[in-house]
Amino acid sequence: MLERIVRRAAVPAAMTAALAGGALAAAPSASAAASDCPAAMVCIFQNVNFTGRWIGQTDPYRSNVGDYMNDRTSSIVNRTDRDICFYQDADYGGDMLMWIPARSAADVLVEGANDRISSFKPCW
Repeated sequence: MLERIVRRAAVPAAMTAALAGGALAAAPSASAAASDCPAAMVCIFQNVNFTGRWIGQTDPYRSNVGDYMNDRTSSIVNRTDRDICFYQDADYGGDMLMWIPARSAADVLVEGANDRISSFKPCW
């Protein structure tokens, strides 16, 4: 019921803006940097350039990154002092990508890991 009410309320607003000659546009993503990940944490971001939803934790054991991040990671930051291994499957299975301390990547496509991470933990 709530979803239907929200949709109905949005349609007149959009039509009013269009009739008034205005244009609707999505706001650009806020810029971010690897330094936005707090010290001593591993952070994974949904989008490139450290934007979108993210997970950051000091305990670098994550057997499942959760429904909203599973197979949706596009940026990584390792601000720990340990090598972190990122895995394609939950429970540390499948292909693995090792990430050294203090390393970050605004786009993990080059490493073949874009939208493929499901778990991570220290490598050793």
